[in-house]
Amino acid sequence: MRAIYPISSSLDPVLDISAEAPIGIFDSGVGGLSVALEIARYLPNERFVYYADTANVPYGPREDQDIRELTAQAIEWLYRQGCKAAVVACNTASAFSLDYLRAHYGERFPIIGLVPAGSFSHPVQNRRGTGDPGNFSRSVD
Repeated sequence: MRAIYPISSSLDPVLDISAEAPIGIFDSGVGGLSVALEIARYLPNERFVYYADTANVPYGPREDQDIRELTAQAIEWLYRQGCKAAVVACNTASAFSLDYLRAHYGERFPIIGLVPAGSFSHPVQNRRGTGDPGNFSRSVD
């Protein structure tokens, strides 16, 4: 797998993320607004920043690496806006990017993803039938 760009190797722009910082929510389009509304229902005192990548929707037919790069760009943008955590509200982006994003940001910037129930229970073929399960074989944290 080649590197994902343009995430920088330095996380210094946002040194201290406060508890009052907003939660970032990312989707490839506007479908994640339903996720945002549900989160807001459970966390009514939180603020949110929503990033919809409508310029590149839909993600489904894109190459795996393209999905990873677009997702990384969106999450980096949310990070640089001072968000204290990011929710990847796109199933496709979650399936192909969560491992990389979590490894990159570590515990200081939590990345929450949406992956359909049962996706982690066993390796499955990806949507192109190549047999590369991506992170589908990973157990839920």
